[in-house]
Amino acid sequence: MDHSESVFSAGPDPPHGYSDSSDMVGTIVQMVQNQDRVLKDLYTHLSKILICKRRIVDLFPEVEGAIVKIKASNAEVMQMQLKRQKEFWFLLKIACAQRDSLSPSFTQQSTDSETVSQLLDDNQRYMAQLTSLLQDATQEMEHSVMDQDWSWIQFGAVKVDSQ
Repeated sequence: MDHSESVFSAGPDPPHGYSDSSDMVGTIVQMVQNQDRVLKDLYTHLSKILICKRRIVDLFPEVEGAIVKIKASNAEVMQMQLKRQKEFWFLLKIACAQRDSLSPSFTQQSTDSETVSQLLDDNQRYMAQLTSLLQDATQEMEHSVMDQDWSWIQFGAVKVDSQ
């Protein structure tokens, strides 16, 4: 049974028309005090949310800068990889040309060919792994923080007073 039922179930009004309303007054006072506490807690939480929102908004330029740096670094790594690959093919071309020009009387040549062949296979495997990693990183960047829905944040609407 709640407070309102207990107040109204106290019985009929006395014959003179006046009744003791102290229970009703006590209930109303308690409700007002509870409302004040709840409102204070609500405003405290709302102010904390606004402070966090302001911090998020303040971090956006740093996040955007980091994304720009990541993209630039990725482009630089890709250019370095292309340069490395071109140099590798150039060296391979030189090695093949030198091998063809040497006389077949060298017994060391077959061992060197096997070593070069093994190195080429290893290099191809590592290059495939690196390419795969770079593709994965590029795909992850496509789903970056900036692609998320940030519409709930309105940049100009936040005004937080420093305390």
